[in-house]
Amino acid sequence: MIHAEQPVVHALIEAIAPGNALDAACGTGRHTKYPVERGHTVIGVDASNEMLARARTDLPHAELRIGDPRALPLETASIDLGVCALALTHCESLGAPIAELAR
Repeated sequence: MIHAEQPVVHALIEAIAPGNALDAACGTGRHTKYPVERGHTVIGVDASNEMLARARTDLPHAELRIGDPRALPLETASIDLGVCALALTHCESLGAPIAELAR
């Protein structure tokens, strides 16, 4: 799946002017790195401290926070670009995480 979705996600990131970006359920920061490289100020959020620890080694310029995609630790309307790749399959219901991404 990574090989299929990564080019699509990268193309979407490239289409957005640099601003405030979110990588929800960022894991090790696979998608967090790309908007950082394109000039975005990026916040990565993940529920796993272990995954965030791995992301911190490669992404010293990204802000990484512990959090849940159903209740993101962000202010409303503070993000210009939101990425949540290959993570929603772990959610029992899509309503809350989609609402949070839209918020």
